[in-house]
Amino acid sequence: MVSKRLFTTALAALCFCSVTEAQRLSLNLHSVTVRQAIEQLQNEGYSFVYQVGALDTSQRVQVNANTLQQAIEQILKGQNVSYTVSGKKIIIEPRGHGAMSQQPRQGVQQTFSGRLTDTKGEPIAGAVVKVAGSARGAVTNADGVWSIQAQRGDMLEFSSLGFRKYHCKTGQ
Repeated sequence: MVSKRLFTTALAALCFCSVTEAQRLSLNLHSVTVRQAIEQLQNEGYSFVYQVGALDTSQRVQVNANTLQQAIEQILKGQNVSYTVSGKKIIIEPRGHGAMSQQPRQGVQQTFSGRLTDTKGEPIAGAVVKVAGSARGAVTNADGVWSIQAQRGDMLEFSSLGFRKYHCKTGQ
């Protein structure tokens, strides 16, 4: 088993989180249902996970977006849900159901990403990356790669079974 100290050392390197451009897309929809808007994003390669009944898919929406985040926020406007984006997967849950759930903060969101490895350079798969104080989270893939929407200055929390939690502030 990799020691907890190695995990902390590996995570320390992630404090220099790289900012990538928000996922760009062009989506213009007029008077469509939430279901139709979601289907349009699915046609673009995105997948959605949500609990039946948590989302009013018959609600009509207008979408004029240049980024994925803008599109999702316009599609979910007026719904009592929060969301997280992990790569091409969008996870929607009722507000207040996440362990760290709060009302979303206003501000500019950016995509922060990285690769979680141990000191030997081996990827750590299945680790959880969360924005502290929010419901936003991601899980590292088999290669240890993660991506999460956050604001500059947000505190990221990294955890994995058998390791001590580690906190890292996103770039200022």
